[in-house]
Amino acid sequence: MKRQYMTIGKWQMPGGTKPNPIEVMVALKWIVLQQKEDKALVIVRDCIDWEFFDGSNTFFEPAKPMTWEKSYLRKYLNREFFEKAFSETEKKSVLTTVVRAENNSEYATLGGNDTEDKIFLLSVSEVNKYFMEKDFDARAEMFMIDENHGKMEIESFWHKWWTRTPGEEQNMMSVVNEIGQINLEGIDVDADEIGIRPAMWVDLALLKEK
Repeated sequence: MKRQYMTIGKWQMPGGTKPNPIEVMVALKWIVLQQKEDKALVIVRDCIDWEFFDGSNTFFEPAKPMTWEKSYLRKYLNREFFEKAFSETEKKSVLTTVVRAENNSEYATLGGNDTEDKIFLLSVSEVNKYFMEKDFDARAEMFMIDENHGKMEIESFWHKWWTRTPGEEQNMMSVVNEIGQINLEGIDVDADEIGIRPAMWVDLALLKEK
């Protein structure tokens, strides 16, 4: 299936393995997943960063039970990312959305409460709905900055990325792996090298005015 894309916002993509101070400002390209009249659901094509879902546990302690509603990542996306990535006009086009909590379909782990957000992560059921199995675009592309003979080059590699659906245990979250397959068992929420792919609903009419 041929994908439609749109470009909205800019973000400083991280380079290489953390910690790495090299960053590059990149225009964000989004995949259009669904269109309803004058609004569209989009997901960023490339991971904007790789980070823990929630790292509020004390060092060396097990990851805490967590849901999308209570997570660090929800705050990060709706505050820092939303404020820094978009112009004032672009911000007006990002719609507040009711984000449905989803239990894990295999392990029955609770997804928590519904939320209202501008920026969110896809659930496992949404990944299955909008990406065909083994869909090339379901693989997360991240930017890696490489210094080659004094020249800065942008390369890419595939990476796991978070969903908002819990994993096997309450302190784990389901992820999409490097080849686009869903891992329902999930990964501990304090794992710090899992990709982040924000999604959002946008008002297409307002975008045309920017």
